[in-house]
Amino acid sequence: MTRYELFQANKSLIEALVDNIIDIKDVKYLPLVAEYKEMKAKHHKVGYIVYHLSEKYQMSERGIYKLIDRMTKRVKL
Repeated sequence: MTRYELFQANKSLIEALVDNIIDIKDVKYLPLVAEYKEMKAKHHKVGYIVYHLSEKYQMSERGIYKLIDRMTKRVKL
């Protein structure tokens, strides 16, 4: 498969990513966000969740807050 074919097959998805200014590199944070959502569903406090994730993923707490904010924003389709 060529890049052109890949773009053609996923044109609407790629346009949505561009229109919403979504960095494709954020895909590596999907497990972190999934863990955040699981802990939130179990009614853990956000401060505890952020502290736990910052230790586990070796990121700053501020970085975790910014990432969660970015990943939970609604997108325009």
